[in-house]
Amino acid sequence: MWQAEIGAQAAAIDQKKLFDRGKSPEVEKRMRASTAEFHALQVTQRPAFVIDTEIGDRAVVFRNR
Repeated sequence: MWQAEIGAQAAAIDQKKLFDRGKSPEVEKRMRASTAEFHALQVTQRPAFVIDTEIGDRAVVFRNR
C-alpha cells in the first residue's frame, strides 16, 4: 500500500480512496487489456514507443542493443 501513499501525496488526494479505486474491477479490466495489447506488440526492448497515425499506420520504435 506504500505505492498508494506516494501516489496520493503526489496527487494530493485521499490514500484510501486511491488504493480502493486501484483495486476496482474497472481498473483491473483496463490493466489486463493494456497488458494484452503490450504483449501483442511483441516488443523485446524497453522503453518502446508506439506511434499510430490518423490513417491507421503504426510504428513501434525501440532501441535494439
